[in-house]
Amino acid sequence: MENNASQSESSTNKESMNSRRLDSGRAEARSSKPKMSRLSRPKAAMAKRQSTPRRPVTGRVSADPGNSDQARIEMCRQQIDREMQPARLAKLAEACARDLPAGPFSDELRRVAIGAKNAMEGQRLAGLSAEVFEDQSGDGFFRESIGKAVRGDKDAAYFLAQSFRHGRAGIEPNPRRMEQWLRFSAELGDGRASWELAEHYNYVGLVADAARFEKRALEQGYRPAVRLPSRGY
Repeated sequence: MENNASQSESSTNKESMNSRRLDSGRAEARSSKPKMSRLSRPKAAMAKRQSTPRRPVTGRVSADPGNSDQARIEMCRQQIDREMQPARLAKLAEACARDLPAGPFSDELRRVAIGAKNAMEGQRLAGLSAEVFEDQSGDGFFRESIGKAVRGDKDAAYFLAQSFRHGRAGIEPNPRRMEQWLRFSAELGDGRASWELAEHYNYVGLVADAARFEKRALEQGYRPAVRLPSRGY
């Protein structure tokens, strides 16, 4: 009887030890199994993320719908402030007006475009080259006046003509430039410029041109104190 009890107890102890070894082996297997880190995501998820199209970078504020209207307005304003050629200014102002929402700034852009187109016609008739509008000589007020003239400001153009006539604003006298800016201002509607241009043409003997610009000055509302002296027509 004692032998049977001893054998039974020994068998039970062996089964208990085997059970503990099995549980320990399972625990070690679980602990040795590699954990999936954030860096080892499934390939399908990575492929999906990589296939997401990116928004193209164009350099234009309006190309990104995330940008506000105010940012687009500011970009157009900066580009327009830097432009010193009537033809390019007209195109730029029209493009910005189409791209931006309706409002006070878009109305201003349309006025800029109209002024620039008038300046284009005045430039053609006066024979002004493109380089004239980018003249960096003279003082700050002289260069500021060129910027205004590019936008169709007849008073600014008249000031430039006087600068070349009398040698003002850091500019040396230049009769040819004076004539061109007077013609430019006259084409923009300045009666003083038309009258002085008539005087100039009368002085150099171009009587037909003198008569034409005297008539234009009167049509533009200019009323001189006296008529042109020594008219030959």
